[in-house]
Amino acid sequence: MAISPALRRWKSPRSDRVLSSVLPMLRANSEVRQMVGASLTPGLFRAYSYSGGVKWSGVRRSNGINWSPFTLQPYGLQLLFQVHGETSSAMVSLDVRNHTPWGRGLIYNSLVVDLPNGERLVLKGTLNDAVLESYTARLS
Repeated sequence: MAISPALRRWKSPRSDRVLSSVLPMLRANSEVRQMVGASLTPGLFRAYSYSGGVKWSGVRRSNGINWSPFTLQPYGLQLLFQVHGETSSAMVSLDVRNHTPWGRGLIYNSLVVDLPNGERLVLKGTLNDAVLESYTARLS
């Protein structure tokens, strides 16, 4: 069982690699540049959670054949971090998975930016796919 955490770290998307691929996408977006500023830098706050891997699903039987009780779900990463610009800062949440089992390429399930005026900007996916619900919705 000691192999499982090492396998997860090896197969999952790396948080620093995901962060470095997301920042150019944020800098290229005109709404983010207008609200936060053009020179975006990541803040000190970063939170992430790994998902996927080998999961216990129970023994399955089909036509008298016992199938493996384990299933392999795609490895993924949910990341929440802060970006600072010239005028203000924003929170970015995303859910990303590896494109292939070997870890080459990334598929963004969701990429949402919580802007300082309370607006949510969805760059990838839908609001239903978002990792977090809006902060302003909780405050009101």
